[in-house]
Amino acid sequence: MIKKGSLSEAEQRHQQALTIYLQQGQETLQVAACLNDLGMVYRKRERFLEAETVYLRSLAIREKLLRANDPLISESLNNIAVVYRFQGKYPQAEEYYLRSLHIKEQIYESDHPHMATSYNNLAQVYENQGKYSEACSYYQKAIEICERRLGPDHPHTKISKTSYENLLKKMNRGT
Repeated sequence: MIKKGSLSEAEQRHQQALTIYLQQGQETLQVAACLNDLGMVYRKRERFLEAETVYLRSLAIREKLLRANDPLISESLNNIAVVYRFQGKYPQAEEYYLRSLHIKEQIYESDHPHMATSYNNLAQVYENQGKYSEACSYYQKAIEICERRLGPDHPHTKISKTSYENLLKKMNRGT
């Protein structure tokens, strides 16, 4: 995990590593991983356009080198969606979250915690778009999985429950 005070240093090190990998002349999974890590640094620094650029490049490499339902592709799609959500580009975020979810549906059990994460992410996007019915449905799915697989006191369970409760309050206020 990157500490907030060291984001500049992390960015510099990831850029150095990327330069070294690219000097080898090939786009490899190491290049994709380095781009992904650099994207996380940019995202944490709220440099969303740069994060989007490196995440999209990482995704392109992973899609070229891996099978279509690889978890790393799902990770890339999710990361891009997060950047779009932070920028308020909800239709794009929804598209990438759904693509990520589609891959997860092929590789994980229906009640796997990774599925709950995807459901929670989609719920947030739907809530941001004012699609409260869809948001409620996805929050409920996330809560059900989290409670069953992680327990009622797990942080992921609590986050989903709190988000869902806040949405219900918002709906009751008519906002």
